[in-house]
Amino acid sequence: MPHQIEVTATSGATPEALFTHLAVPEAWGAWGRFPTKAVRHRKGDDGRYGVGTVKKIWPAREQTVAYEPYKHFGYIALAGLPVRHYRSDVTLEPRGDGTLITWKATFQPLIPGTAPALKWGLTLMLKAFARWLPAHTEHCPRAAPPAAPANCNDPPRKRGASREHPAVLSARAFLWAPSGEVGAVDLPEFAGEEAAELQ
Repeated sequence: MPHQIEVTATSGATPEALFTHLAVPEAWGAWGRFPTKAVRHRKGDDGRYGVGTVKKIWPAREQTVAYEPYKHFGYIALAGLPVRHYRSDVTLEPRGDGTLITWKATFQPLIPGTAPALKWGLTLMLKAFARWLPAHTEHCPRAAPPAAPANCNDPPRKRGASREHPAVLSARAFLWAPSGEVGAVDLPEFAGEEAAELQ
C-alpha cells in the first residue's frame, strides 16, 4: 500500500511564476539548492517542457507526468531514490495576491520496515522544496530583459560573490520572458507551438 505525504505553503508569487520554475528542469538548479546542476535529459512528448520531459538532478532522474499550466505539475522518480513508485504532484491555487502550494507525494519502500524513516526523510525534503521554491520565485526577476541579468540566472560569479546557482541559457530566456510573451523571446526553442504550450 502506498504511503502518502502532503505539505502546504503560501507564496506571494503568482501561479504562473511558480509553475515556470517547476516546468523548466534547469530552473530546479536555481531554487533547489542542490549540490549539482539540474538538467533536462529528454524533452517532452509533445513539446519542450510537457509530459514526458525527463530531468536529472544527481542522483535522481525524474519524468514529468502531469503538466497543466498554471495549476498542476506532477512527476515520478525513474531512478536514484531509495523507494519504489515515487510520485509527486504540486498544485497551485490563486489566493488573493499570491498562491497556495500543495505538494503531495506517494511512495512504497524498497525494504520492508523502512517506511517510517523514509516518510520522515521525504517529508523533510518536500517541506524544504515548499520553502525554497517560493522564497526564490518571489525574488526572481522573471520579467527582466535579457540585457539586464539578475539573481535568478546570472552568469557564474567569483567564489563567494553569490550563492545563486546559474541555470542554462534556455532556462534564463524562459524565466526572463514576461507572462504572456514567451513567444517573443528570440530563441528557436520558444517559437510556434512550443511557445503556446508554455502559456
